[in-house]
Amino acid sequence: MHKYNYLLNYNPNPTAFTLSQLHVFITQNRNIFEWYVPSAGTYLFKSPLSLAALNDQFHQFFSKDPYMLTWLAPGHTAGSLPPAIWDWLNGTGNPLLPDS
Repeated sequence: MHKYNYLLNYNPNPTAFTLSQLHVFITQNRNIFEWYVPSAGTYLFKSPLSLAALNDQFHQFFSKDPYMLTWLAPGHTAGSLPPAIWDWLNGTGNPLLPDS
C-alpha cells in the first residue's frame, strides 16, 4: 500500500472543536498512519487516500474553522525539522517518530 505525505495546517485556537478532539480524529482515523506534530497548528501524516478523499473527511470535521491540507511530494520540501523527520517524509526513515 502506497502512503502519501500530507501537511495539515489549522488554527491552533479552534472554535468548532477542541485540540483533543482533533488529536483523536487523526490518531484514530483508519486512513491516517504515522503522524507527527512539528508545531502548534500543524500535523504531518501519511495516508493511502487521495487529497480529495482526505479533504472530504477533514471538511466535515473542521466545520467552520479554516484549515489547509497539502500533499507533500518526497524530495520537494525543505525546512529545519529534525533529520529523522525528513528521512521519514522521503520514505527512508523509521516510522516510530518522536511524539511532540
